Order: sequence, then C-alpha cells, then structure tokens
Amino acid sequence: MSLETVLETAWGLLQEGVTDRKKPFHTPAIASISADFKPSIRTVVLRCIDQSKKTVRFHTDIRARKYAELTANPYLALHFYDETKKVQIRLETTACLHNRDEVAAEAWSLSQPMSKVCYATPISPGAGVLMPPAALSLEGANMEIGYGNFGVVEGAINYLEWLQLSAKGHRRAGFRWAADGTLFCEWLGP
Repeated sequence: MSLETVLETAWGLLQEGVTDRKKPFHTPAIASISADFKPSIRTVVLRCIDQSKKTVRFHTDIRARKYAELTANPYLALHFYDETKKVQIRLETTACLHNRDEVAAEAWSLSQPMSKVCYATPISPGAGVLMPPAALSLEGANMEIGYGNFGVVEGAINYLEWLQLSAKGHRRAGFRWAADGTLFCEWLGP
C-alpha cells in the first residue's frame, strides 16, 4: 500500500464516520488543554470532514468546559479507532469556534429537533446538580435559548497519522500540511 493509498483510505474512513452513525469513527475522542494545562478528553459526534479544506467539525454547547478551553488554547487533537479494521487515526488541528454566525446558523438548521433540545437545557454541561434532571421534551424546550447555547467547532487539520495494527507487523504513516497547503508524508516506525 502506498502513502497516497493510505491517505485516501483514511479520508474514506473519516467520511464514513460522518455519514454512518453505526461506524466507529462517528464518535471520536477529542483532547484539549485545560486552564491548568492538563489534558482534557471527551467523546463527540463527528459532523463533517472536508477533505479539500482539510477541516473536521463537531457541535458543542458553548457553556461546556471544552468551549472555554478551545477559546483559550485552540489546539485540538482527535482520536479515531476502528477495532474491527484495527485502524487508528489521529488528527492534530487548530480550532475555530462558531456561535451565532453563518456557520452555526447553517449547522443548527440541519440539526435534528432531538439534537437541538440538548442545547435548550437550563443546566450547563458538567454543572453540579443534586439529582439528574428530567429530560426536556420538544414541547418544553425553548429553541431560541438552545440556539444561543449551540456552537460549532471546526478544526483545521495540520497533521493526520494513520496506524494499521497487524500481527504481521504494524504500519504507521504521517501526513503534515504546511501553511501553504504543501503536503509532507512519510512512513513512521510502528
């Protein structure tokens, strides 16, 4: 398999994660840096991969800690793993945050009603509560408040690393894009 084939395969797996919620790449782990410079990791739903622009996108509540972390430090890493295919992909990105702008408005308009309800809750993600609150219904949710809490994180992909695990020998490749778009690729030690 050539480096070019590896990269095309990686883009294909990432795109599958966007279009098929049953695929493992649909819910990657993302890592940001906390205010006290500690790693902070959580799972998100992959919403978009744009191969031509080299971007990745997911949604978040702007009251969530990750939004504040990315506001302070835009470096974001994503980790994808498909146990069946034994393939890991890591992305290093620089995040751009969107709230109440054209990008967020379009993403909000394409979101399912049940997804929108999540942003209408009066309790901020991660806030302490005495007991779990009742779920909001579509009828009881204030969607205007929900839209105000809705954010889009778009990461400009700087680096993609692909790892194929195999009993016959692991294979790893790295792909780095320079600021001018030039691609540097190489095989890496497994």
